[in-house]
Amino acid sequence: MKNEGIEKDKKTVITTVTGDIPPEDLGFCQSHEHLWTAGYPGAVNPDLRIDDGEKSRAELERYRLAGGAALVDAQPPGCGRNALMLRTLSEQSAVRIIASTGFHKMSYYPRGHRIYDAGADVPVYREGMKNEGIEKDKKTVITTVTGDIPPEDLGFCQSHEHLWTAGYPGAVNPDLRIDDGEKSRAELERYRLAGGAALVDAQPPGCGRNALMLRTLSEQSAVRIIASTGFHKMSYYPRGHRIYDAGADVLTRFFLEELSGGMYTGEGGTLPEAASGARISCRAGQIKAALDAGAFSPQYEKCFTAAAEAARVSGAPLMVHIEKGSDPLALADFLARRGLVPERLIFCHLDRAVADMAVHRELCRRGIYLEYDTIGRPKYHDDEHEAGIILDMVRDGYAGQILMSLDSTRARLASYGGRPGLDHILLRFIPLLRRRGLPEGRIQAFFRENPARAFGRTAIPPNRRNL
Repeated sequence: MKNEGIEKDKKTVITTVTGDIPPEDLGFCQSHEHLWTAGYPGAVNPDLRIDDGEKSRAELERYRLAGGAALVDAQPPGCGRNALMLRTLSEQSAVRIIASTGFHKMSYYPRGHRIYDAGADVPVYREGMKNEGIEKDKKTVITTVTGDIPPEDLGFCQSHEHLWTAGYPGAVNPDLRIDDGEKSRAELERYRLAGGAALVDAQPPGCGRNALMLRTLSEQSAVRIIASTGFHKMSYYPRGHRIYDAGADVLTRFFLEELSGGMYTGEGGTLPEAASGARISCRAGQIKAALDAGAFSPQYEKCFTAAAEAARVSGAPLMVHIEKGSDPLALADFLARRGLVPERLIFCHLDRAVADMAVHRELCRRGIYLEYDTIGRPKYHDDEHEAGIILDMVRDGYAGQILMSLDSTRARLASYGGRPGLDHILLRFIPLLRRRGLPEGRIQAFFRENPARAFGRTAIPPNRRNL
């Protein structure tokens, strides 16, 4: 009898990140290496930080040219392993990689890590490796300023709005000044009465966001608000602002604290750090970033490096403002090299920033969400043209990756005397999409199912929140 009932005719294979192979196809193999280790182990020992996809790929190329065919990556989940990156590196280099599950020394896991309280009997499952060791039994939630909710409770959601922007951005452009609590509450009431249930406030900290006001507005209006941490275009920060001299590690820590522990309350001036600044218990539900026109400067590279690391560690979605004249495909490559899965990315404003629809399709092909918001903005194009963009993307098979909103400013909020008002999509644009022949279920998915997927993240147990 064969031990454990293993039948004689079952074949032996070696499991690599690109699939099973016969043992005789393995080739020259080094049996204990590390190609990617990000996050906490690098804080313990900087020599353990291996987190540049291009450099890791180049190292594999050297290995392959010298005669290497395969290797074992010995980094286990939950302490820096990135399963998606290992597969990408293998595909790019043609070197077979055997990945690892399991655990490492406890010094490589931060206090509060799931490994400390998970029982030995956590169920085994066979769905492939979970990126960054997120266990199957963790639930998905959407984080709003009044607490976590199940994705199915989100309701109708516009995915990129601005309800409160005070301070310096208003000095740069008066249309960006949205700072009257009563008027913002009235605008939310109009939205709710038209059928709105939730929205994303895309103003990041340090340039006009007011976390306490967002919570108050949500409580007063019964509209759920997803708030943002992250950064905006540098033109929205005055000279001397902390964002210019803070290192990437400081910014990463700050973003993670706002996602896991609670947001800081200052509207501008300085970017608070862990040691200072008033905080409230409500947490950010996404990371906002901005890609400006022109060259990818060292300042933007630093900020995007921090945002990418915070998104990778937390699992929070990363929303990116795309400016006309920027290169969103190059940014997508940059973020992929830093270990972000495309399904966690939301690129905004391409409907007015990028005329080449091939770029839209390529981003969606990779799995990135596109947020369209040039609706009720005749200075760019009319709503018929916008509907045509959406219909083209639907015909190409990308309906499941489209989000929509208005990207509101003071000049576009009815309660501030502007137009078309936060209820424009519900009252006028959705009827236009119906007239253009889009099925009701598909229209509703842009505002319900798609945002519910895009903004979901793994719940953070209360004992792991650092406030």
